[in-house]
Amino acid sequence: MTAICRVWSGVVLATILSAGVLQAQGRGGGAWTTVGGDAQRTSSQRTDPKISVEALQKPEFQFLWKRKIDEGSARAQLTQPILLPNIIAYKGFKALAFVASSSGTVQSIDYELNRVFWTQRLARAAASAATAACPSMPPALTKATAAALPSAGGRGRGAGAGAGGRGAAPQGPVMPGGRDAGDNVYAMAGDGMVHLMNPQVGTDQIPPIKFLAPGARVVGSILVDNVLYAATTGNCGGAANGVWALDILGEGRPVTSFETKGTGVAGAVAPTFGTDGTLYIATAAGESPLASTVVALEPKTLKQKDSFTAAAAFTSAPIVVQHKGKDLVVAANKDGRLYVL
Repeated sequence: MTAICRVWSGVVLATILSAGVLQAQGRGGGAWTTVGGDAQRTSSQRTDPKISVEALQKPEFQFLWKRKIDEGSARAQLTQPILLPNIIAYKGFKALAFVASSSGTVQSIDYELNRVFWTQRLARAAASAATAACPSMPPALTKATAAALPSAGGRGRGAGAGAGGRGAAPQGPVMPGGRDAGDNVYAMAGDGMVHLMNPQVGTDQIPPIKFLAPGARVVGSILVDNVLYAATTGNCGGAANGVWALDILGEGRPVTSFETKGTGVAGAVAPTFGTDGTLYIATAAGESPLASTVVALEPKTLKQKDSFTAAAAFTSAPIVVQHKGKDLVVAANKDGRLYVL
């Protein structure tokens, strides 16, 4: 079963679903482990065997369902769904989509049957702290994601390059009670706590972990090699603009950070990974020496490796594409250009 999901305020639409595959007992299609689908934030599905130009011309591809999320809120913001296409749940094989809303709710939806599988409400920052510049944000969701690109023939649950080599499933931290380590959902709540959520029922596998200040405006998260990364902007909740890293398995769970010296992080999702593990962010305008800049950082330590500064502000987060075996970093700029580095 394959889904490409488009998110609007309060509504998740599964816009391309195969009716023929709906009847099949086997699951599959591509996993969507983080916003943008992969660590390079390309929003592309390289390994899905069911989506092609030819397949989309067949009549069985059609609109199947839609679902309202957060019925009581007309202005709810939603995250991009995270897809887990093949899990052996207590109700049998399931294909699940995980989506969060600005009310603090995380829902799991069986996207083959259009049924809510479970719902959990996470803590939010104090309502009094919300402003136009620092609104209440949905919990940031991600699963374990490989920095390297998935192999051309990778299939199945969490297809991507991980410890097992190209095409192996990326594995999440193995925690107490973490039987489905590679399938756990990591939700960063508005109070700055990270919830390691059991994909079967949505409960915490371990007690929540302190990561960011309450009310921090998170513009993206991703878990790579047992380190959870997040980018913050708006100087909300007292959290400096920049990139943060939480070592899930490190002693004392240390947090490191890289500050952009006041300037905002550009785009709706950050940070972005190169296939070699380098992190990239782009920044907006400002008085900071890091304004209007694409910055490259080392994984885990977040030490600055390199940078490129343009004359105008960047307006999107970078994506990484490969060309002739090299990583190309692409970001949109206020001057109307795409910068390819």
